[in-house]
Amino acid sequence: LVFYWIDATILLVWQYIDPLKYKRRATETDLFGNILRSTGLCESDSAWYFIGLILAFHLGILAYGNYLAYKSSGFNSVINESKYVAVAMVSNLQVLALSIPVMFIVANDPSPNYFIRAGVVFLNDFGVLLFIFVPKLYIHYFNSQAVSPESLLNTKATNATKATSATKATSQAGGDITQ
Repeated sequence: LVFYWIDATILLVWQYIDPLKYKRRATETDLFGNILRSTGLCESDSAWYFIGLILAFHLGILAYGNYLAYKSSGFNSVINESKYVAVAMVSNLQVLALSIPVMFIVANDPSPNYFIRAGVVFLNDFGVLLFIFVPKLYIHYFNSQAVSPESLLNTKATNATKATSATKATSQAGGDITQ
């Protein structure tokens, strides 16, 4: 939620300081100066400053998420998703790295520009959904030894009860509980 508000604040400051304005330019004219073809874009004098700030912020979030996925990768658990989250984040990074140069190449041609942008959004979102939910669906439908959340909670409670009982028995016997 904090990241959302930081992103929204950057966009609101951009809108207040230097909002985007729609400008149309003639790309082709005839001999008499009549416009045959034109393109329209939203422009701002300081757009690249804000785009750079947003891009740096999102790359920072992506790097921080990868760091958290790496730190939690050592947990040995059935419900550990850090591997899939890390793969989804690397997928996002790959889509970003490949799409930026292509978007610059097709920036002045509206049809391929729209197609590339739509494809980037699809690949980015579909990749995340694929890497997060397909392993869960596979475990649910095809793995007979899958562990349900209820059994995990029961196992934790049982293990905690056993550990408490063992500690009490050791302390009552006069033994050292640090062994």
